[in-house]
Amino acid sequence: MRIKAAVKRILSIIYEAQIKFHRQAVSKMTLESAKRIVEEVYRTKKYECNGQISDIVDYEISLIIPVYNGEKYLEKCIESLVNQKTERKYELIFINDGSTDSSMDILKKYESLPNVVILSQDNSGISRTRNKGIEVSKGKYIGFVDNDDYVSEDYVEKMMTLADKLNADVIKCGCVEFDSDTGKLLHDFGTHEDATYENGLGKELLKYDGFIWGGCYRKDFWGKTIFPKDYWYEDMITRFLPYRRAQRFGYLGESMYYKREHATNSAKKLWVSGNVKSLDQYFLTKELVRMNDELGLERDEVLFRLIVSEFGFMLGHRTKNLKKNIREAVFVMASEEIKAFPESFDFDDIFCKSLRKKDYKLWKLATSLRETRY
Repeated sequence: MRIKAAVKRILSIIYEAQIKFHRQAVSKMTLESAKRIVEEVYRTKKYECNGQISDIVDYEISLIIPVYNGEKYLEKCIESLVNQKTERKYELIFINDGSTDSSMDILKKYESLPNVVILSQDNSGISRTRNKGIEVSKGKYIGFVDNDDYVSEDYVEKMMTLADKLNADVIKCGCVEFDSDTGKLLHDFGTHEDATYENGLGKELLKYDGFIWGGCYRKDFWGKTIFPKDYWYEDMITRFLPYRRAQRFGYLGESMYYKREHATNSAKKLWVSGNVKSLDQYFLTKELVRMNDELGLERDEVLFRLIVSEFGFMLGHRTKNLKKNIREAVFVMASEEIKAFPESFDFDDIFCKSLRKKDYKLWKLATSLRETRY
């Protein structure tokens, strides 16, 4: 671990120097060429926006937990949820998504509990699984937990207390990310300061992590929005648009959600797989803008910064193992999308500069630098 950290520090110094002495280098690839290159390897899909949702309310909150080959960490997750210190009525919906390990056997140990719902289906992916959970949920609020994570014992109580106080559209709490093998804290995403907003977040949205887990959403506010089917990075739209729309928002600065990082973490494997499906990052970002427009929300500076974050490090890192021409092509396409926003929105950020100037080399350097710090 020390050697790895030392290598990262050395690489960071090298990339910083390269960026410092970098001369602007506009990509010579045309937008037309970029589109042809991407179209040869990637078939665009229509994003279906409307799903089904139950109007039954028997619980204060339904927590939806997709389960796929989670035997190693599942019991810890379940125990943290069934042993909540609260008198509130909450529902736990576990959906076994075609697991081939002992996950279903573990779930069956808890099927007699009155607030536990266990469903099983052929493997359909996390988007369809979450959508199924939303469809059958009977809570006033819905929330999401991953099967290898866990929550604090007062997670439900504290979230619902604030939700009741505000009649909130969205409640979020801080979360920590830890290494499963060593227990070492990797990131603390909590601000450690509580906050409430009753007239929308505006620019304050940028302070918060936007993760779909570690919070809850009033179900009638969530509406029929669904997770995009057959896309990777399925929570991109659902982790941003509810925040953009929310008028009454509550934040608990305490980190009460524990995100486990481990070698078999599916999101971690998808990030840099080299599969052309990593181009989903670009197309979902475009869908985010389209849906923003469809909902009548402004194309404001907040949206611009969100788009830069998605077309910046996120796109750069996730496409790092694609063929050079494909990676440059999607960068050129992303750079073109940035032109839809006025230059007055630009801010002091390497990714913002590289996208605005169509500087592919700078974008790659900025991505490599950020990787040494993650």
